[in-house]
Amino acid sequence: MKKATSIILKALLGFVLLIVILLFTVPVIFRDRIKDKVVSAINESVNANVSFEDYKLGFFKNFPNLTFSLHDLSVAGIGDFEDDTLVAAKSINLVFNLSSLFGKEGYEVKSVVIEGAGINTIVLEDGSANWDIMKETGEIEMEEESPSDMKILLKEVKLLNSSFSYIDRESDIAAWLGGLSGGLS
Repeated sequence: MKKATSIILKALLGFVLLIVILLFTVPVIFRDRIKDKVVSAINESVNANVSFEDYKLGFFKNFPNLTFSLHDLSVAGIGDFEDDTLVAAKSINLVFNLSSLFGKEGYEVKSVVIEGAGINTIVLEDGSANWDIMKETGEIEMEEESPSDMKILLKEVKLLNSSFSYIDRESDIAAWLGGLSGGLS
């Protein structure tokens, strides 16, 4: 009886150890592939120059959820807004429900936390806005096998230590808010 219990405990301990090792190594092993997918998805979706210095992917910050963090994110305009930065953020953290990443119902994003963001919105005299950066549906190149009806279930959004400016050259209006912190659930 003691021998069977010992074998079961050792097997269970080995299984737990394997899971811990996978939690540490999966984000490291697939780091470049994940970054390439993120950059590709962003570039296919927006008419802007998007860059970030670093990203982290991990399970431990919000265990058992997966946390995806972008650091020093910048979204700069193109065309008429080439010299204007729409958003510059110190960090953006997305917390995913891990099990939703493997399902077909869509991704459950438990929270989005944006920290240290400077958001600069501009409307030109002709009415064009620098935040209108999404490509038209026809412009986005989609693979035939990939589903186009991805759902995202968002639970919470937080904005911490950020600022917001609005410049409307068409209506000659300007506003600025600093020290913004808050959230929506």
